[in-house]
Amino acid sequence: MKTLVARKTSKTWIGVSVAFVALLILLAVTVGTGQWQIRPILSGSMRPGLPVGGVAVTEREPLADLHVRDVVVTHPPGEPNYNLVHRVTEIYSRTGSSAVVQTMGDANNAPDPFKVTIKGPYIYKVGFTVPLGGYPAVALHSVRGRRALLSLTVLMLGIVAARMWLDTRRKRRGAAAADAGSTAGSAGAAGSSGSAADVSGAAGSSGSAADASGAAGSSGKSGSAAARSGSVGAMAGAPTGPELVSASSGER
Repeated sequence: MKTLVARKTSKTWIGVSVAFVALLILLAVTVGTGQWQIRPILSGSMRPGLPVGGVAVTEREPLADLHVRDVVVTHPPGEPNYNLVHRVTEIYSRTGSSAVVQTMGDANNAPDPFKVTIKGPYIYKVGFTVPLGGYPAVALHSVRGRRALLSLTVLMLGIVAARMWLDTRRKRRGAAAADAGSTAGSAGAAGSSGSAADVSGAAGSSGSAADASGAAGSSGKSGSAAARSGSVGAMAGAPTGPELVSASSGER
């Protein structure tokens, strides 16, 4: 029972590890190619949809697919390194590679005090959020973060491979033990059969000896009876005392 539970636990752990590694690889590929980006939520201006401390996962889409009410990543004028995740409330102009829009936070009472100019053929829209994702997710966009992700992926793959190897080895040992037990059981059954045969043979020999002894005893009893009969006959044929006296007197 314990072995069965251990095997199920091992399989479950391996399955979870493989899924986790696959997710890490998928994140590395998608973030590395720029198709997806991960942005931390630094303020409460987009509550309750984007809570502080969570992570917004954004997807790159053509600028032509930008619509009012979309939550996008933009940069305030003069601050190209600052990422602003707000909702589009109005589109003033749009061409193939640029657009001018108005944004606003869901929790704010007024629109942002500036117009946002979007440059380039693509825009990043918020696809979904991960509450409590934390800032470590932002590291995926840095060289160190990607190296750390690669190292973690290699480590997880090594752990999965080791678990699979141990599980296979455990199964082989179990199969070998089962074969050994089966062989020992067969040998024990054969030995029991031989012992039974020996006992049967001994019993037969004892029976034969008993039969012979019985026959001999019967013969002895018959001989004794015959001897007693002969003695009785001899005693019956012998002359008595008075007759012997009479015979002696007549000859004289």
